[in-house]
Amino acid sequence: MGWKSGPDAPPSPEGIAADQNRRPRYAARVFDFDIGGFITATILVSVLVPLIITVVIIGVVVWTIRRSVPSGKDPAIAELRTRFARGEIDHSEFQARMDALTRDF
Repeated sequence: MGWKSGPDAPPSPEGIAADQNRRPRYAARVFDFDIGGFITATILVSVLVPLIITVVIIGVVVWTIRRSVPSGKDPAIAELRTRFARGEIDHSEFQARMDALTRDF
């Protein structure tokens, strides 16, 4: 039996050399590194960087708003507690004034 000819024939050494000298089909084959890893890194950076920037901006806005809004503590009640702690008023007077300050009108 001789060598086969046609599409099922094994490639000749000349054919292999010719295939190696051909221009690459895809641009990715021109580079000498794994283009898949580069694409994965690019996608991760293009998704993570905007996400991190968005989270930081939202965090700064929330922090600024929380610092600028009053804490909701009534300064009159704070002063009343301070005076009671110093002993300037007794318990009954403290209780009466606290009831007056916290009463819903």
